[in-house]
Amino acid sequence: MTGNAGEWQTVRKRRGAGKARRQPQGPGPSRQCGGLQDEAPDSQGIKERIQGAVDELRTAEFWDACKKLTRGCLMESLVTGAEEAEDMGAPGGAVVTSTEPDCPSPDPPSPAADCAGVALDCVCYGLGRFSSCASSRYQLALLLLLLESLQIPASRCYIYDPMFSNAEVGILEDFGMTVLTENEEGKRPAHRPTLFYLIHCGKALYNNLLWKNWSARSLSQLTVIGNSFHGIEERLLTRDLQRDYKYISDENQQVFNSRAQMLGVVREVPFPDSPRYLEVFNDTSVHCFPAERLRALPPELWDSPAEPDYQEDLEIIRAGEGGQRR
Repeated sequence: MTGNAGEWQTVRKRRGAGKARRQPQGPGPSRQCGGLQDEAPDSQGIKERIQGAVDELRTAEFWDACKKLTRGCLMESLVTGAEEAEDMGAPGGAVVTSTEPDCPSPDPPSPAADCAGVALDCVCYGLGRFSSCASSRYQLALLLLLLESLQIPASRCYIYDPMFSNAEVGILEDFGMTVLTENEEGKRPAHRPTLFYLIHCGKALYNNLLWKNWSARSLSQLTVIGNSFHGIEERLLTRDLQRDYKYISDENQQVFNSRAQMLGVVREVPFPDSPRYLEVFNDTSVHCFPAERLRALPPELWDSPAEPDYQEDLEIIRAGEGGQRR
């Protein structure tokens, strides 16, 4: 164009002008996380987004695979836990069908048949800010589907994250869940078969959970969905593992001859690969502790387990440190 004096002037094209922004394909939940705090959260809108994630997952092959492998591991825990109770003189519990040792059967019985007469609990830690983080929202959606599939009443799902906002607590309570008010740091005993849902939590939560349930009978009642124990061990230096996280992989040479002996106790089944939900559930496995494997361990292993005392900065918020609830 020309200026008032008739001379040509160069007009710089604004960066990005004329170019439409590409929207990410698919939900891309891992790329939508942020630490934003809603000043005036739209609770109804958040519920609708959660329901949308539930509806999407319900029709996905990923959910169908997760449901089968979770139920397979849980049923194995129920079978071996009942055997453990019978051996100790307690009531045997429900009779259920065992799965293959390495993978669940392709056509498992219905949830009602699996869980008949069995009171299951669920505990969820570290879900995150699902009102502003799509990854957390999809993780909550999967949790809701698991409760439905396993017929665990929402009131027996105990959930805690120190970062929950008041609005998020209200939404979870509207779903019927029991929101805990105390930071247990994962130190929660399992008094009945319990599904622990700890997606992408700090290593100390898993270690604390195992310590609090450090007996053959208690461990056989746990089914843990969370970070791969094998992956944790592979990423940690051996000295840090022995010093701070020995309950994840006990390296006490007076008890074990090799690392493989302890890792062989835990049955770990990884979540299926899914490009669509890769970063939402990456490095996630289902873990259970078959009673027959636990009984094979040396009895002295269970003697006087010491409470973990960490020498490194933790990836969890400790009790008393508080969150930023709003």
